[in-house]
Amino acid sequence: MINVSKEFRNAMKTRTDFKENAKITFADGTTLELGEGDFTVSGNSLVDGAGSSSFPLGTAIEKVVEIELMNDDDHLSSYDFYGAIVNLYLTFQLSETVEKINYGTFTVVTPETYGSTVVIQAVDDMYKADKVYTTALSFPVQLGNAVREACQTCG
Repeated sequence: MINVSKEFRNAMKTRTDFKENAKITFADGTTLELGEGDFTVSGNSLVDGAGSSSFPLGTAIEKVVEIELMNDDDHLSSYDFYGAIVNLYLTFQLSETVEKINYGTFTVVTPETYGSTVVIQAVDDMYKADKVYTTALSFPVQLGNAVREACQTCG
C-alpha cells in the first residue's frame, strides 16, 4: 500500500497528471537524475502482478519496470546501465505542495539498448530469490524463520 495525503487521494479521482522522476545510481557510484522530459511518452511500463487473472499460490511476484529514455543527442551513450539501481518516483502537484511517491527500487538486470532512445528493464529485489538452496531448518518451522533464512541465503 502506498501512503498518500487525503488531498492526493481526492485529486487523483479527477486528475491523472502525474509526473515520473527517477534517480539512477550506476555500479561506479555516479548518479543520474531524470525528470519528466527525459522519458518518452510511450514505452514505459510497470508490471507488478502475476500476469494472470488469478493469484497463484506458492509464487513470489516480482515487479518489472521498463523505461524508455530520450537520447536524441546521444548523451546517455557513455553510461552502462547494467547493474544500476533505479529509484522510481511519481510526483503530483497539489494545491500547496508537490507530493512525491517512492514507486520502488529496481535493479537493471538486462543490458540496455541504445539509439535515439535508451530502453532499460529493471526488476525489484525478488530476482535475488531465483536460486536453488537447501535449508538447514528442521520442520515444522515458523514462517518467520523460513523467510529470514531464505532472505539471508538469497541476499
